[in-house]
Amino acid sequence: MLRAPYRISIYHNWAIQLQLLLDWEDAARLAFEEAFEAGIIDRPVELVSREVWGAPNGSALEVGAAMRDIVANDRVHAMIGLAMTEDCAVLRQEINEKMKIPVLTFAATTGFDGEYCFSAPCGTFMDEAPVIAAFIKSQGFERFAMIHDTSFQGEEYGEALRASARHANLEIACCESINSVAPEAEVIEKLQLAKAAGVEAFAYVGVGMQFKQLAAAFRKLDWNPKLRMTGLTFCGANPGFDGPTQYEGWYGLDQYHEGNETLMKMAVAFQKRFGRDGSHMWAAHGYDEGRVMALALGNASPPSRAGIRAAMEKIRMLPAAVGCPGNHISYGPYDHRGYKGDYFTIRRINEGRNELVGVPSQFLASL
Repeated sequence: MLRAPYRISIYHNWAIQLQLLLDWEDAARLAFEEAFEAGIIDRPVELVSREVWGAPNGSALEVGAAMRDIVANDRVHAMIGLAMTEDCAVLRQEINEKMKIPVLTFAATTGFDGEYCFSAPCGTFMDEAPVIAAFIKSQGFERFAMIHDTSFQGEEYGEALRASARHANLEIACCESINSVAPEAEVIEKLQLAKAAGVEAFAYVGVGMQFKQLAAAFRKLDWNPKLRMTGLTFCGANPGFDGPTQYEGWYGLDQYHEGNETLMKMAVAFQKRFGRDGSHMWAAHGYDEGRVMALALGNASPPSRAGIRAAMEKIRMLPAAVGCPGNHISYGPYDHRGYKGDYFTIRRINEGRNELVGVPSQFLASL
């Protein structure tokens, strides 16, 4: 007799129906299938997919309503997803105190904490900011201009970059903020102020919704500073998002490293299983999150929501597909942030090629 499957909610609240995020779900599916075949779990996993647009495009209230329905009616053991920082901030307390379901997010924030909140983050604003500052400093610049957007994420990121610049003894010659849906004229006006500061280094940080307009504004103003840099917004250079053309000449942060053996092995298995290229950071995230949850399911005693939460805290030194060689995943009773090591990279688009520039630790060491 076949055992009833484990049921895991996979919750899309961002980039809904984008192929790269469908790859994220399929990579998690691959991880669960491999775990079942290897005997790590004693039954297959059924992924229960739900799509609700979260903030800033949608509403954290709608995301919360859907989560309550999932927890009450979908009979799931745990959840993977809840990707947007603002949604995590709004729902964190309710998840810990009322829902009491393990949630594994890739949201880029340190603010998703508590008994049932776990992360394997897609960067983190407070981690990305010192790396950006260190890289600007390493390239010989003493001052730069920055623009951040006024979203929940953008304000957190802007504050972190200002603090990191002070630590790196960098002068911020111009600091402007802009609404994530501001019109073209306002974007150009803000960038003109940055250009007028007379700097040769520029950084844009935030949720990333203004990147295309900002890149176009550089062309309209015919401004080509020696260094233009962004954070994980750079992942938009992947084919399937905006592609590399918009990012030509930019440096940025990504979570893909061609030397990561865990990622490369997963990509081969992903191609064989689904007939698509899985060698990108979103498939890497899905694979990591699926393996974390599979290990927790296999070790939970009993496999209840509370048991899975406790088992997640015992996962140690799991090689990660995300990030650089040596990056791994470890949790603990008071440590629910999984990645340990260089979990993102510095890359650039050079004549259409997405090139590896370096890893965070090599630039942070120079401060």
